[in-house]
Order: sequence, then structure tokens, then C-alpha cells
Amino acid sequence: ASLSRALIEHSVDVYISSFPLGGGKAVTEAMSVGLPVVTHDSYRSRYHGGGDLTYPGSFSWVEYEDLQAIFERWDEPLLKQHGEAALQPFRRYYSTEAFLSAVASGADCAHHVPPLHRYRQNHLRNYLDFRRRRTERMGHLETEN
Repeated sequence: ASLSRALIEHSVDVYISSFPLGGGKAVTEAMSVGLPVVTHDSYRSRYHGGGDLTYPGSFSWVEYEDLQAIFERWDEPLLKQHGEAALQPFRRYYSTEAFLSAVASGADCAHHVPPLHRYRQNHLRNYLDFRRRRTERMGHLETEN
């Protein structure tokens, strides 16, 4: 069974990528049927959320409050606008025709690669997470002794 078929059958309005690790295949399948996508903007790596696979202007979130604010903005015209926007990069970069064109181009296929979105890694938050996990592990070791 395909995700794109399930999204249509269940009348999904917006696809939210998985959290904390989003799947690129699922994001592109949602865009293939004209669904707006919302991705998680992970502070650890740009590859965790799949945002680089989406269309210009797609929404992404960091904190749960951001996600809530995004959904408070949705209305019919915005859903339609984002749905149409989702189809454009799918057709250009991820469709069967795009794949065949890239293969036929051989080594000269750079124009078949979507541009990266703006991304800023949060080094402080990474460090604080690492420190918290290390402290938790040390605490477990102390309680075992």
C-alpha cells in the first residue's frame, strides 16, 4: 500500500512529518498528491526533519507552540496555496520523469537537485542535551553501586 493513496483515502488536509526523525519518502509522497507539509526543524541536524525536501514557504516548527500557531493559521485558501506549491517541487525533482531526466543527464545533473533551505544548528541546545544525558547516565551508575 502506498502512503499517497492512504492520504487521499483518509482525506488528510496536511501532512506532518514524523518527529523527531522525519522520513523523506513520506514527505515527497505527501507532496505528490498536493498536500501541504509541515516538517520539524531539528536543532541537531538538518537531515532529521526533511525540510530540505519541501517547497519554498512550507511551514516548519521547533517547539510545540510553533506547531499550534501554524495550525491556527490554516484556512481553505492557505491550504489550497500550499497544496499547489507542494506539487511544483515534486514534479520538478521527485517525479518519475525527473528521475529519468536526471539519469539521462549523467554527470551533468546538478540542476536536478533541489536547493537547500536556510538552516541554523543550535550548538548550545546540542551541548545542553549531551550534558543532561551524561549527567543522567552518571546518576544511574552511582545508584547501581
